[in-house]
This record gives sequence, structure tokens and C-alpha cells, in this order.
Amino acid sequence: MKFFRRLQADEVRPPVRAAPTPGRRKTIGLPLREESGSVLVAVDGHPKGWGVLDWAAAEAAARGSVLRIVHAYTWSAFPMDAFGGLMMVHRDPQAELAAGLIVEEAARRARRIAPTLRVSTHLQGGSPAEAVLREGRWDSLIVLGRCSRAHWTTPLSEPPGLRVARRAAGPVAIVDLLGHEARGPSAGRVVACLGETGDPRPALGVAFRAALRRGVGVTVLAKPARPVLKEALRMCQDAFPEVRFRRASPFALASESAGAALTVLDARPHGRLHRVFTSSSSEAVLRSRRGPIVIAGTTVDVTGTW
Repeated sequence: MKFFRRLQADEVRPPVRAAPTPGRRKTIGLPLREESGSVLVAVDGHPKGWGVLDWAAAEAAARGSVLRIVHAYTWSAFPMDAFGGLMMVHRDPQAELAAGLIVEEAARRARRIAPTLRVSTHLQGGSPAEAVLREGRWDSLIVLGRCSRAHWTTPLSEPPGLRVARRAAGPVAIVDLLGHEARGPSAGRVVACLGETGDPRPALGVAFRAALRRGVGVTVLAKPARPVLKEALRMCQDAFPEVRFRRASPFALASESAGAALTVLDARPHGRLHRVFTSSSSEAVLRSRRGPIVIAGTTVDVTGTW
């Protein structure tokens, strides 16, 4: 298995015009090359979800991070007693036992993927989205599976992963591993789709770090002539000299993301996120099965001096 390396987000600051110190390249304010923090993956025990766990385990191993496995379970708080009355139940031992078996199996599988991986398991009561948000407040990446369309309420309903992404501060990966799909111009590369407004640094940081771990290039989909984007790309070039990137039109997202190793979508996790995805090709990509997708959060981390 090919493991990548790791990193985190960036912060653009106005360039300092002072004369550079001989023999020393300016590195203050550049994107971090490595990510710290754990990776959280949600499991439900369904066989189709083990591929998501495998992806999360490989990602955590590549970062040198802890893999935290969470499973959400529910039970009836008011079951019927022998006389047909309602009982108040605060715990369900059977439900807890079944949930424990799921996370134990997930931990064994993760260690088969990466034997030296540090793994912890966690159980949360309640709905999966709320459980993930409670458990994943401090993780550097949350990994979820992609639900099939049959689980969506309506054709225009919000994809389930976005419910978490709208409220999570950090990146959220929605994983559906590729089968035999068409391969676009950026097959095997990391694709970063940036919005017309807002700060591009979090998404670029996620994309360049992922490309560095995988040893591939980045395709940046964005409209030209944004000064903040030009500065952010310049800083990424300084921080990641090994990573080559090229520019393309944001309207080519559907074709460029076909066969991509990872697609990074630049969207804020609150109100504007829903409008972005229901009014652009990003929403179409989320509804399709085009490999792992990361919705960038808002965290921006930069270096002091290397």
C-alpha cells in the first residue's frame, strides 16, 4: 500500500517588503506542510462501509495520526413491559453490546490495513450526524461514507454528509471508492475547486498537503484575477515546491474530478455551504460517485519559521 504524508491549512498575509536575509528563505505565514490531530471515521457495521474505514485507516497512517472510530446507536427509550405499559429505559445493554462488537471489528480491520496504527473506539447514542459532531469536535479530519440516493429524502434534499460539514469547523471527507469509472484530465491527481468569493487558503492547504502525501499534482479550478488567490497559490508554491499544479476552469469540475485521487471543495460549513452546492456542479459531484471528496473547513494554520 502506498502511504502518503500529512499536513494542515494555511493563512495568507500581506507580503513583507523588507530585504531578505542572505541564505534564508522567508517562511513565516506559509501553509503548514503537515497536519496534526486525529482522524475520526464513522462506521455502521454494514459491509459496504468497510471501504470507508480502510480509506480512513490509510489516511491516518500516512499522517502518523491516531484513528478514532465512532459508532452511533439508538434504542427505544420507552419499551413495553409485560403488562403493556411503558417503561423508561436509560440504557439498553443489548444495543450497547451490539455496538461494541461493531467497533471492535472495525478496529481489527483498521490494524490489518496498518499494523502500527494507533486506534481508539468510541460509542455515542443518538443520530449518526449528532454523534459524529459531538465526537469529532477536535479531530483534524472527519471521514464519512456516502449514502446512496435511496436514503435521500427527495431528489433535491441535502446529501447527508453535508449535514455534518455545515456544522464542522474542520475538513469532512465523504468517501465512496472508485470502481471502473471514466477517467478525466486530472485522473490520479488532487482537484481543488475554489469559490468565487471567500478565503481559498483552507481548501488549498488541504489539497496541497494531500498531493504531497500521494506524490501527485494539484489541479486548481478557479476563476482568474483574484489577488487573494494569486497570493495563496504563491505561498503554496513556496511551502510545497515538490507539488506541481495547473489551473483549469471551475466549470470543468465534473470532468476534472472523474478518476481524481481526491476532490477538495471550497465551501464554508454554515449557511453559504448549502447555497453553493445546490446551485453549482459541486452538488452534482457530491450526488455522483466520483471517489473521495473533502469539504474544506475554515481552519487556517500557518508556519512561524521552518
